[in-house]
Amino acid sequence: MTAIVESERPRAAALPAHLGIRFHRVRVRDLSVTASLSLFESMRQVAAAAVRSDLGDSSWLEERWRARWLEFRGLTTFTAYAGNQLVGFMWVTHRTVSPLNFVQLQAAYILPEFQGQGVGFALNARMFFREIAFQPRRSTFIIADVVSPIALHGWRSRARLSGSFYPVIHDDGPVPTVLRSAACQAAREFYGDARFNPSTGVLHERTAPRPQSYRWSGDGQVDRYFRDLVSAQDGDACLVVMRPRPVEVICNTDRVLGAVRRLARKPAAGDIPPQVARKEVSGE
Repeated sequence: MTAIVESERPRAAALPAHLGIRFHRVRVRDLSVTASLSLFESMRQVAAAAVRSDLGDSSWLEERWRARWLEFRGLTTFTAYAGNQLVGFMWVTHRTVSPLNFVQLQAAYILPEFQGQGVGFALNARMFFREIAFQPRRSTFIIADVVSPIALHGWRSRARLSGSFYPVIHDDGPVPTVLRSAACQAAREFYGDARFNPSTGVLHERTAPRPQSYRWSGDGQVDRYFRDLVSAQDGDACLVVMRPRPVEVICNTDRVLGAVRRLARKPAAGDIPPQVARKEVSGE
């Protein structure tokens, strides 16, 4: 598979900054050290802004950020740019634990002013399309540890694209045995430092302690799940497991391409995120 690699500096988009989103797939090991460091720092700024908006405090994340540098060099990254500004990204890595194949989502963050604009969906859709539709003979599980109700709601609401979803939340119905087994195996192999509860899908003590100040998703079932079971102060996270079917991903290609095209076009003034519009008007 041919990778799309970022240049030393992201090329300026044909549209002015903030008026169009461009998506890239980056193999970080193909970048120079200088370009990798620049991208890594830009990602730190995006992640810190997203975490501050969601949880009120990003110190727990930033304290450990630089320790991820060596890990970062081996990852595949999906990025979203508005002009020359990085506005969102997703890190993934491939793991095989015979006989199962995993695509592990290591991190995903969107700048607060670009959240709710479809950027997260487009990044996820590109990841699904590249990592699943291009591997039709392989059965692959997508896994992620989630610390935000909004993120869990987003993943769960896209379950139609993936075909199956873990954990079960309230009225979702029974979990297929293969998904539950994959969750247990993923917890052992990739999150061994956390205590895993397969009945709830909670990874206890997965992260450093975080502020207990969730920004709620508006999905009553998801918000109740986090409120009752996921303790931020104890560093808990939710283990998400999906088993996308290549045929379903391919059948949803129109949604993938439609999301990317919609974000890449020049929007009307009313489409510009309000925070960005205020900055442009004020000249900041």
